[in-house]
Amino acid sequence: MKRFLLITSGIIGIIWSFSLAFGNVIGLNDTIELGGIITKEIFLDSPILNKAFITYRSDKDISSYTFSSLCETKTKYLWNDEEFYFFELDFLSHECNHSYISLKNKEKIFPDSWFSLKFTKNSELYSILLDLDNENLEKMKDKYTILTKRLKIYNNLKEENIKKENLSYLIKKREYQENLYKKELIENILKKRQEKYSIPVFWYSLPTRDDKLPNAHRPYRASTTDGIHHSWDIDTPAWETVVALDDGIIIRIVDSWKKSDFANIINGDNLDKMQRERNLDIFRGNQVWIKTMKWELVMYAHLDTINASLKEWMFIEEKTPLWTVGITWVDEEWYSDYHLDFAICENPYILNKAGKYEIEDYMQWDWKMKGENKEYILEHQYDFFLN
Repeated sequence: MKRFLLITSGIIGIIWSFSLAFGNVIGLNDTIELGGIITKEIFLDSPILNKAFITYRSDKDISSYTFSSLCETKTKYLWNDEEFYFFELDFLSHECNHSYISLKNKEKIFPDSWFSLKFTKNSELYSILLDLDNENLEKMKDKYTILTKRLKIYNNLKEENIKKENLSYLIKKREYQENLYKKELIENILKKRQEKYSIPVFWYSLPTRDDKLPNAHRPYRASTTDGIHHSWDIDTPAWETVVALDDGIIIRIVDSWKKSDFANIINGDNLDKMQRERNLDIFRGNQVWIKTMKWELVMYAHLDTINASLKEWMFIEEKTPLWTVGITWVDEEWYSDYHLDFAICENPYILNKAGKYEIEDYMQWDWKMKGENKEYILEHQYDFFLN
């Protein structure tokens, strides 16, 4: 009996250390209490790491109990050892935003049994990782490589075969899986950085005309913007399909632009940089911004129809058809120069701002090939685009 008490107190100590971030031990009544959550966080996009392991202490049989959640979930009873009951909670939806969970028996919910979990999506991880340069990514990959090698021996353990006496093995297995998962995300980014961008409109090439290239002069906007074109313009018919030029995260969608927005443009010779950027943002019309695998930001502008399935902070794959080419800043009845306008903005590598940039921060990133002349651009633009 003494051995059992020592074991159980030790195991509860381990569990408790992993549950501090999610709440304290909560009594349901005189016979049931939450022991802890054996999970640091839930990775909703992973079929392995989208599970939580929870234990309750009870002097009655609760093996048939399940969990109540506003998310789509599945409860799996694992085992019990005397009064300790262990469950696995599997989150089936990638879009879960409700972190509070309660224990229930059939339709009876125990409101005092609630606990909270931390949800993490790939887009949140990528949002930080994509702001890092290769050197910092390599350092992180090396760290996760060492940790996964050290913990690999725990990976083959079956949860249903683990008893309280070696519950720490289950915790180590979870650590291994999390480190491996993050390592693979980093490896994917580094691999994509060796590849070139796709042309964002099928069957079309990059422009060659002076006025369609970055750094072309726009004197008629000198009183509202910097008077410089930041983008490539690819001439297309109206409503031509536009695709993602790289894997990445959608960080902004503007789909309600209207001509009356021009009334918000401020003219003047003494505008500061941010005001000029806000004006330029209006000229862009409907937009989609993608943070790419190459630690850069692409601003797609002059869009017509944006796919309704697109959401901010969702992950998209290269060459996915996403929207269509629309009109820009002139009346449609006069308009014949339909084109996709897209700028590639370069990350300034501010390490402590990785994953924390605001929309107006992105607006101030320098555009790719800033200051280069036409000859240089035409010679080198296919250095980073597929020809």
